[in-house]
Amino acid sequence: MKVRSVYASTVAALDSNVHSGGGTDVTQALQAVLDQARDGDGVHLIMDGAALVTHLKVHSNTTIECLNRDCGFYQKDGSDDAIVTNFKNIRHNDPNNAKTLFEIGLPFWNTTPDTIDDYPYKNGISPVIDLLQIDGLTVLEDSEKSANAEYIQVFGKVRNLIVKNVTAIKNGGLSCSGHLIAMHKRAEVDTALIKDVHAIGYAGIISGREKVHHLIAE
Repeated sequence: MKVRSVYASTVAALDSNVHSGGGTDVTQALQAVLDQARDGDGVHLIMDGAALVTHLKVHSNTTIECLNRDCGFYQKDGSDDAIVTNFKNIRHNDPNNAKTLFEIGLPFWNTTPDTIDDYPYKNGISPVIDLLQIDGLTVLEDSEKSANAEYIQVFGKVRNLIVKNVTAIKNGGLSCSGHLIAMHKRAEVDTALIKDVHAIGYAGIISGREKVHHLIAE
């Protein structure tokens, strides 16, 4: 498998700020890079600056690397989905509801059930993700509207989940009833490695613990 490495600054204007936002919406330019993974080759998107985006969808064999703490994404106001999801065919978040950063395992029919967990999977088959790794993530919550947001939400089957070097802090010490990582109705994780993860102001790090067959916490 070939892997194409692309520095974001070569395809988009990285004139935003990961703390305060602003700048040019470069969602389409970065999505065009990520879509190159659809044909089976890998994509390594290197964020060498800060990008203003609405929503990015990733395919298999994709790596997004942020070179330092000033590089990454700021979500544009009014966006109606998570910043990053695996590729799926609908959007479901209401812009007035709590936001998430990552949603995993969501190829649904375009139906309207009572809750997100009641969406049927296409052909009744749940997606399987072999490896999901989130390393070196910092989340600074600056909105009371997202007080109960669970930023990493797992809806499907993941064989190996690695979350490490993550710090999430609620704005002004707000108390949050949610967890940083949420396991939903159809979630199933074979092995999860949770290392150096700090969720300040959250009820805990992971909910739905029974859906993880083997949990390694360091």
